[in-house]
Amino acid sequence: MREPAPLPAVENYPPAAKRNTRNSLITVGIILFLAVLVYVQWRAWQHFDWQTFLQETRGLDWSRVGVAAALIYATYGIRALRWKIFMRPNREVPAVELVSPTMVGFTGLALLGRPGELVRPCLIAGRTQTSVASQLGVWTVERIFDLGAYALIASVAIFVAPSLPALKQFRVAGVIFLSTVVALATGAIVMRKNGVAIFGWLEQKLVHAPGIVRRTLAKAESFIDGLNAIRDFRSFVEITLLSFALWLVVASSYFEIAHAYPSLRYMPFSYLVLIVGFSMIGGLAQLPAVGGGAQIATILALADVFSVPRELAVSCGILFWLVSFQAVTPAGLILARKQHLSFRGLSSQAAAPAAVPIEP
Repeated sequence: MREPAPLPAVENYPPAAKRNTRNSLITVGIILFLAVLVYVQWRAWQHFDWQTFLQETRGLDWSRVGVAAALIYATYGIRALRWKIFMRPNREVPAVELVSPTMVGFTGLALLGRPGELVRPCLIAGRTQTSVASQLGVWTVERIFDLGAYALIASVAIFVAPSLPALKQFRVAGVIFLSTVVALATGAIVMRKNGVAIFGWLEQKLVHAPGIVRRTLAKAESFIDGLNAIRDFRSFVEITLLSFALWLVVASSYFEIAHAYPSLRYMPFSYLVLIVGFSMIGGLAQLPAVGGGAQIATILALADVFSVPRELAVSCGILFWLVSFQAVTPAGLILARKQHLSFRGLSSQAAAPAAVPIEP
C-alpha cells in the first residue's frame, strides 16, 4: 500500500485562537463553579468569626510548617527518581537532571492551573532529547501509579481511622476509587501490548480522514513508548515503593501542617491521609495562581467530615494549599529564570500536544 504524503508542518496543532477560546471557556466554567460553591458556603457560614480565625492563625507553630514545606520539596526528588526509572527502558538519564524540570513543571501547575500539568513532560522531553508524546505516555503511567498508591493508602486509612459518622459513606467511595484505578491500569496494559497494532490498523482505515486525525494517530507510536516504561519486575517494585513513599511523605506534610495548630494536634495520621484525597479532587478545579478548588475541598472536609470549627478549617485549608501547591513557586521561578524559560511560552507549548487524550 502506498504511503500517504507527508502532512504540512503548519497544520500541526489547532489555531491559537481556537485554543485560547477553549481555555477561556474552561476558565469561565471553573470560575462559575467555584463562585457557586463560595456562595453556598457564605450562606451557611454567615456567623463566621474573624476574630477566632485570626487567633487560630496567630497560634501556629511555624517550625512545623517549615518541616511540611521541606517534605513537599522532598517529593520532587522522589518524582524525579521515579521518572528516571520510567525512562530506563528507552534512555538512561540521571535523576538529578530531572529535578529541575520537575520543580519548574509543578511551578507551572501552580501558576497556570490544570493546563500547567503538561509543562513538566514538555520540559523533560526537551532536557532528555526525547519526543513529547513519549513523555506524555510516561506521565500517564505516573498518574496511574499515583492514583493506585494513594487509593491503597486511603483505603487502609478509611478502615483504621477513628470512627466518625461521615466516614462510613467513604468506604463505598474507596471501593469505587480502587475499581477506577484497576480499570485505568488494565487499559494501560492493553495499550502497552497492543497499542501499536491497534493504531496501525486505524491508520490504514483512516488514511483519508482529516489531517488532525492522522496526526493524532501518528503520535501513537511515541505515546506507546511511554507506556512501555516498565519492562521488568525490578522496575515495577521500585516504582511501586517510590509511589507509596511519595504519598506517605505528602500525607506527613499535611500532618505537620495540621499539628502546627494547637487545636488540631488530636488529629491522627489517618485523618490527614484522607484530607490529602479531598485536596487532590478539589485540585481538578484550579484557577491559575489563586487555586480555589483545593482550598474549598479541604475546608469542607475539615468542617463537615471531621467537625473542625469553621474558622480553624478555613485557616488550615488555606495553609494546606499554600504549602502543597505554592511552596515550590519561588524555587521554580528561579530555576526557570536561570534557564531563560517563559511560563507564557511554556503554556503555549504545553497546550499544543493537548490534543492527545491523556488526562486520567
